[in-house]
Amino acid sequence: MKGSLIFFLFFYQAAWGQSGILHQYVQAALENNLSLKQKYSAYEKSEYEKKEARGQYYPNIRFHARYTVAEGGRTIDFPAGDLLNPVYQTLNVLTESENFPQINNQQFFFYRPNEQETKLQLIQPIFDPRIYFNSRIQDALNRVKKADLDTYKRFLVSEIQTAYYNYLKTVEILELYDQTMTLLKENLRVNEHLFENDKVTIDVVYRSGSELSNHEQRIAEARKFHRTTSAYFNFLMNRDLDAVILIDSAIQSDVSVPGLQELITRALSGREELKALENFQEVTDYREKMNKSNKLPKLLGAVDYGIQGVDYHLSPDDDFFLASLVMQWDLFAGLQNNARIQQARLDREMISYQWDEVQQQIALEVIEQYFDLQATFERIRANRAELLALRKAFQIIQRKYSEGQANLLEFIDARTSMTQAEQNLILTRYDYLIRYVALERVACLYPLDSSNE
Repeated sequence: MKGSLIFFLFFYQAAWGQSGILHQYVQAALENNLSLKQKYSAYEKSEYEKKEARGQYYPNIRFHARYTVAEGGRTIDFPAGDLLNPVYQTLNVLTESENFPQINNQQFFFYRPNEQETKLQLIQPIFDPRIYFNSRIQDALNRVKKADLDTYKRFLVSEIQTAYYNYLKTVEILELYDQTMTLLKENLRVNEHLFENDKVTIDVVYRSGSELSNHEQRIAEARKFHRTTSAYFNFLMNRDLDAVILIDSAIQSDVSVPGLQELITRALSGREELKALENFQEVTDYREKMNKSNKLPKLLGAVDYGIQGVDYHLSPDDDFFLASLVMQWDLFAGLQNNARIQQARLDREMISYQWDEVQQQIALEVIEQYFDLQATFERIRANRAELLALRKAFQIIQRKYSEGQANLLEFIDARTSMTQAEQNLILTRYDYLIRYVALERVACLYPLDSSNE
């Protein structure tokens, strides 16, 4: 169908013009829903992961202090006597004295009994492609978390509206049942009066009482659904399950639904699932590039400044300074890097297939919801026409029954048919609202930018 299809929506205000209680409920849910808060925490965590990755660009400065007490261990033998005693002996002979005594060979422990080293160390990456690519990967993963957050926000908006309409549905059904209960009680009272005056037989009274009892059962069932829908709505709002839900009188408006092709276009350009896949594709690209960069050398600079010695002294003889330029080059790693490159390529290929599949699924979702909405709209028109006819028929039968020209079965059948038609119209109207909400979600019609970020 070309152009824009106009659906006259009987109790709904479009999301972009939404106001009143329902809009406030949606905003409150976006602030208070516990599952959404978990999504926010996951997104905030990814923000810090991104900052952590960027922090690898900056120097790492650390304070290092070591004090060692050692005993025993390896020794170093120094042949001092073997080297110097022949010389000393010759000198004694030449000087005709004993001024140069003989000495023994020396032995030193490898570890000194006491030793300390206290220093500041600075390490600065100079060339390491892995830092750049890892930072880009974390950026893309952060956007994936944002898309996941927005996906749940869109789902939550849809759930809140659907739960609210389901609740309103039970409210109207109960109001209808209460009206019918009044009618049945009055019918029973009249029949009892007629029986007392010998106008009808007792079976008419019994039948009226039976109809009243059956209707009470239907009311009990409707109240159960009323409680469960109310509790689920409050659960989504993170409120007390018995909290009062206000009725929004502002949800009465017509809404213009764009044409099918425009809806599909909006869905394919706005769905967060596709945005997440785009960023996953970017992640696989950077992972492949990062693994390829592992074939390049890494270069970093290191600077140490501190003091060394047996004891702690702050003097020019105790401090030291050390600067290093370090290159690391992995020449062979058991073909692990090539395997990681192939894995990244296969991941990119799978995401490409998944992209095409998700696009088709999204288009299919839009088509299904669009035509479901259209069919529901046609059912509303049919139900309204049916209800109008059945109301007129019931008025005629009711008048005949009161005049004794129609029997009880005819009256009950006319009343039951009218009540069923009224119930069908209520259900169909709210089904239309719920189907519009579903179309709104799959086609990205609800502007998330208007919600709290």
